[in-house]
Amino acid sequence: DNIYAANPVKQPVFSCAMKQEWVLFLLFAVLFALFVGLAIYLGITEGPYMSLLMVVELLIFAFVLCVFPKRVEVWHDAVKIVLVCGYKHTIPTSTIVYVELAGLCEFDFALKCATSILNRVRIVRSSGMNVIVTPKDPEGFIAAVRQVVSPSLVAV
Repeated sequence: DNIYAANPVKQPVFSCAMKQEWVLFLLFAVLFALFVGLAIYLGITEGPYMSLLMVVELLIFAFVLCVFPKRVEVWHDAVKIVLVCGYKHTIPTSTIVYVELAGLCEFDFALKCATSILNRVRIVRSSGMNVIVTPKDPEGFIAAVRQVVSPSLVAV
């Protein structure tokens, strides 16, 4: 069995939703309501140009929501971070050096794809930026990545 052969069923080795804090989404909902209210108020009191400016800010706000990570997938050739908008950020397994649980205060340069302060996992890469993700099952995610990156080192 060659583990590096193409995956015939086209399914990930591991797939897990991202852990998401309800406080973060509550904050976004409150800010969104504040922006909508401010756009209506400025549209009435200051004219349509201020309202148009607030609508542009609402579009930027919606864009930020679209780039939130939704799910993380481990494939034989890559780790993919699926965003809310459907885009998949791909990290080739050939660039992954190791994965580990990340502390709360990480001061390295890393792409933060985290929506929670818990379950943080750091993916250290040989090229490109390191990545921090927050899968709901961090131990399963770490085991799956280690199995794909270096299968001979994983204890069964």
